[in-house]
Amino acid sequence: MIICFLIFIVSSCQQEKAKGMEQKKMLKDVAVINTVYPVCHMKTSESLNDTLVYKGSLYGFCSPECKKEFKGRPESFMVR
Repeated sequence: MIICFLIFIVSSCQQEKAKGMEQKKMLKDVAVINTVYPVCHMKTSESLNDTLVYKGSLYGFCSPECKKEFKGRPESFMVR
């Protein structure tokens, strides 16, 4: 079940990343604290799809879905 969830998250990140590139809504030159996306663990790129401030630090996300997942339970992603 966990594997299915992870596959879903990664595939939705890839789909959102492709959709975001088509629409050119990527954020550029934004300095975030994370070097990998906290939910799907892909390496952060120079262009982000979304950001969120958590405990005074700016985090980058590849998709709105990953950001929403992080917002729902941020502490579970901080231990990784």
